[in-house]
Amino acid sequence: RQQQQQPTQQQQQQQQQQRKRQFSLGSVFQSQKKRRAIGGSEAIDVGDAGAPSAEVMQTLESSFLHVLDILEIVFTGDRQSLKWAEYSPLLRDSRGGDTMDYRRLFVAIALLFELMHETLHRYAPKVLEFLQSATQLSNYQAESVRCWQNYVKFVGVARLKPLLPAVVGELLRLAQRLRPHALEACRLVCESLICGLTEA
Repeated sequence: RQQQQQPTQQQQQQQQQQRKRQFSLGSVFQSQKKRRAIGGSEAIDVGDAGAPSAEVMQTLESSFLHVLDILEIVFTGDRQSLKWAEYSPLLRDSRGGDTMDYRRLFVAIALLFELMHETLHRYAPKVLEFLQSATQLSNYQAESVRCWQNYVKFVGVARLKPLLPAVVGELLRLAQRLRPHALEACRLVCESLICGLTEA
């Protein structure tokens, strides 16, 4: 009986962890607050206007790295992972097919950073790698700027000093790629991010 009971307990633990991850992602995606994308006038649903409950924050923080891993599996198109099939519809382009909706991805990431603003600095190196990957794979879309602003703001310049060369280097590439078609976003990167980091 004990041998038969043990797998059941393991399955229950796995199911509980999966529910936590789904709950964390749901707190980001199933939201109704309006935010405007950089360089555009269309409002995007990203979050509830009220502050998240203590339960949401506790679950989100305990699952934060899992959430990043799931998002990375989705935007890198890792179809060998079971998580891709489970979560990719959340970020699929509404026009159909398997095209990634990077605008929706970056809105979700920006909101995730805002929810984690008090503890984001604990994961600064991992978040930097994640954000670099998402920005590069999106072909440096303007919507990524808000994510970089939140990253720098919530981690803080002092804590970013060991990572400063990598952060500034990525921001310079982002500004260069934005300049031909998104001048306002390029200006934000240069004035509010690069200058602030290099002058601090």
